[in-house]
Amino acid sequence: MDLASMFKVLCSRCGSAQEREDHWRCTRCGYPYRIIFDEPFNPAEIMSTDHSLWRYKRFIAVAPHDEIVTMGEGYTPLIKTKRPQLYAKLEYIMPTGSYKDRGSTVLITSVKHLIDGERYREVSIESSGNAGSSVAAYAARAGIKCTVYTYASIKEGKARQMEAYGAKVVKLKGDVTVVSKAAQTAAHSLYVSHAWNPYFQEGTKTIAYEIAEQRRWTAPDFVFVPTSAGSLILGVINGFKHLYSSGVIDAIPTIVAVQPVEVSPVYHALMNKPYTPPEQLTTIADALISTKPIRLQEMVDSLREIKGSAEIVEDYEIIESYRELAAEGLYVEPSSAASHAAYLKWMRDGKIKQGEEVVILLTGSGLKIA
Repeated sequence: MDLASMFKVLCSRCGSAQEREDHWRCTRCGYPYRIIFDEPFNPAEIMSTDHSLWRYKRFIAVAPHDEIVTMGEGYTPLIKTKRPQLYAKLEYIMPTGSYKDRGSTVLITSVKHLIDGERYREVSIESSGNAGSSVAAYAARAGIKCTVYTYASIKEGKARQMEAYGAKVVKLKGDVTVVSKAAQTAAHSLYVSHAWNPYFQEGTKTIAYEIAEQRRWTAPDFVFVPTSAGSLILGVINGFKHLYSSGVIDAIPTIVAVQPVEVSPVYHALMNKPYTPPEQLTTIADALISTKPIRLQEMVDSLREIKGSAEIVEDYEIIESYRELAAEGLYVEPSSAASHAAYLKWMRDGKIKQGEEVVILLTGSGLKIA
């Protein structure tokens, strides 16, 4: 069966079909697109000799034009921690040190054929760090030029990583609106934001596939997910929904979106509480800084559909978890440790019962802040 016939690209708000592959937002209402994958998941169709996320190629929507742009990303370890019934998915063991490589391999594979040297000569993205590094790396792998628009306050280590891959890094003063507009309007650039481009979530949904497969096709009771722009939490939700609707797992786990107190629009919207972002961000979780995510309502609706939840954590709680994880040999950046901090909070509050199994996603390497 032709892969393109197995999925549809539709507006996440009004349902209009994407008219052209280079359209990154709906031409009718301006909202981002999402991908509807129609074929059921069948474990028998996994490419078992491939030890990357592309073992699930049969269930990943890609524009079927180019060969896969890959560096062996995915199929990360799922390990037991020292705390009972707590497992960590080591998403930082990736080519660029973050889970973003899942999305970038699918995204760059899907758009590579559009960079023709005439209308589009490069890809552009706005990023506070990890997404920019990841897209820059996969663009380099594909032989595509890349420009990353970022904040003047970016950590120098993250900027140097982008530049090492050959990307042009443009630092701007201002908030996400300023930085995003620069990336969206750059001449001869194809805008490939992980928040807007639906193919990115096709990569992140494979986290759910891997967790289920590594657990012999059973779902854990809870999955804690650091949450910002939405490309991770929505991918994880979509992956588990796909497995459940296909009859592969018996239940969807309680998926918990985790945010720092300072940047918590998803938590507040889900709890029907007002949220006003601070004028200046100071949170240690510098990878979780989307105060006005374009997919906010989509995240809230998706969490409600599966009876998921959300939690907020203070910086001091993140630091405590960062240190505990490091003491176990798990060196992650603070944004990753937020998932562990939320787990501890739920344990203290009695929301997780004895014997219930929990997976936390550890999304970025501690070397990102070294």
